[in-house]
Amino acid sequence: MSREMKANESPNHFLVLDAIGRGMNTANKISIVNRLDKTGVELICNL
Repeated sequence: MSREMKANESPNHFLVLDAIGRGMNTANKISIVNRLDKTGVELICNL
């Protein structure tokens, strides 16, 4: 991946990590709270 692409994806990674830290334990809950696509949340969690 290019450096620019990683920079654009970073905010979503931080949102997912923050939600996990606050006790969200499913991709569905994380996607609802952060208004992200569930598939995108699952991809981030599997990295």
